[in-house]
Amino acid sequence: MNSPISQHDKLTATARVWVAQTFFGEMLKQMRNSPFKSEMFDGGRGGEAFQAQLDQRLAERMSRGHAGDRLVKSIVRKIEGKSHVATTH
Repeated sequence: MNSPISQHDKLTATARVWVAQTFFGEMLKQMRNSPFKSEMFDGGRGGEAFQAQLDQRLAERMSRGHAGDRLVKSIVRKIEGKSHVATTH
């Protein structure tokens, strides 16, 4: 039996996507474009072709890690706090 997904769970999932894309995704993009990057980790033509997909997966995983989870929870608390204030006034 499937239980319905709560509004909190939906908000958490959405916040996790935001954190992955806007925070970790941008951080990885900046790292890839850094003048200090090492050729030792260059993936050649295959690396170029699949770099975006790798970065997307890394960003998703990072958003589920300790730092990402704390950021997601902070965003959810802030949004839920504002929506709670808006509905009570």
